[in-house]
Amino acid sequence: MCGNVVQDRKIVDHIVPRRLCSPEQALDSANLWTLCTLCHYRKTKLEKLISAKPGGDHILRHLDRQWFTKVLREERGKNK
Repeated sequence: MCGNVVQDRKIVDHIVPRRLCSPEQALDSANLWTLCTLCHYRKTKLEKLISAKPGGDHILRHLDRQWFTKVLREERGKNK
C-alpha cells in the first residue's frame, strides 16, 4: 500500500475485517492486500475507532481498498 519494499516483514490483511466477512469473502483475493507492519498497525487502529462508533461494523463492511489507501497515505503524510 505505502510502496515500502525495504522492510522484510509484510502482512496479508483483510480489507473488510475477517470477523465481518462471509466465509467466501474471507479468502477472496479482492479482500486481501499486503501491508507493511506500520500500515497494518495504523489500519487496525483505524478499524477499532470506526467499530466503536454506532453502526461502525456496518461502515467497515462497506469501506474499500481505495478508501483505506487514501486515509492511510494521508496519515503517513502527517507523521513524516
